[in-house]
Amino acid sequence: MSKRINFKHSDALLDKMFEAIHGYDLAVLYPNLEDIEKKRMIELIKENKLSDMFVELAHEDQVDVLNYLSINKQKQLIKNLESDDLKEFIEGLDEDKQKEYLKYLTKVKAKTIELLLTYEEDHAASIMTTDFITIHVDMSIKEATNKITTTSKDNDYIDTIFVVNDLNELIGLIDIKDLIIARSSQLLKNLIEEEDYFVIEDDSIEKAINMVQDYDRNAIPVLDHYHHIIGIITADDIFDELIDDSATVGQVTLNMARIGFFREYGLPERILTELSLAWS
Repeated sequence: MSKRINFKHSDALLDKMFEAIHGYDLAVLYPNLEDIEKKRMIELIKENKLSDMFVELAHEDQVDVLNYLSINKQKQLIKNLESDDLKEFIEGLDEDKQKEYLKYLTKVKAKTIELLLTYEEDHAASIMTTDFITIHVDMSIKEATNKITTTSKDNDYIDTIFVVNDLNELIGLIDIKDLIIARSSQLLKNLIEEEDYFVIEDDSIEKAINMVQDYDRNAIPVLDHYHHIIGIITADDIFDELIDDSATVGQVTLNMARIGFFREYGLPERILTELSLAWS
């Protein structure tokens, strides 16, 4: 794609252009814009696309974006971020700014972010997201489906649904596709797959990376020491962690040495292919 956008175009045309550009590509463009161009982009870009761009920016550029927004738009952007992305942004701020942005959240989400900030940076829980869905093992198919459709949020990971008991202990998981096609007469417990692949909150990130790779999982649960599910780590979280360790948003060329580095860390081949295409 072009490295520049012609800001002489009308707002209507620019709006269509921004909508057609991937959030990552907008993040690559943003740091090289003039201040007046940045302001116009942020005024025109739609809410969801702004969130997509924001999470791909370097921290200083994220702060820059927020400075262009009104208080109400700041609040909306902060609320739209997934918990792991929000935690990563907030941990780079001073204490006063952290408190200011946490006030934009519900009490439950603010407490969640505060909890995520307490984990050591090399612990698996430090990169987990809390945007996932649990259902109770004794639910009927109809009750489980209804809970998912009525309580899930845009940011929730719903490809896999995690099943818990009365004590919130993890029992197993259900693929969302299996739940969708299940007949109402079926028993939920017959759909449950035992979850043998998980990490404990203070396990290493490396262990989580290896588990995602070795067992080709799209997501693994993070448990506390009482077997309660407290979060999940997705393949995308692993992808982001490896990117952060070796590259910045502005680097759009990924050479074979870096691909080799990611392969050594156990990133699945399908993600390595996506990475090569995205950064070629």
